[in-house]
Amino acid sequence: MNIIKVEQLSVRYGAHTIISSLTTDMKKGHITTILGPNGCGKSTLLKILARQMKMDRGSVMLDGREMKSWKPKETEGTCQRVSFSYAAA
Repeated sequence: MNIIKVEQLSVRYGAHTIISSLTTDMKKGHITTILGPNGCGKSTLLKILARQMKMDRGSVMLDGREMKSWKPKETEGTCQRVSFSYAAA
């Protein structure tokens, strides 16, 4: 079962595209690692998933529901099951 499903996600800062048409899923009970060079959109993706930033295009499903339609109070219980950890090199 997918806890998070991302489809055709695109994010821009002004004219600069950070994430272009990303599609992926994160399975319940699995550990997902996001790797890449500086500036490739890792933190931007996490901000989108945490609802700290808006996407330009695409959809993010959390437990099978489109996150755009959720009110902040509705995500509290579900978001407690998803965590982010930043590791220093």
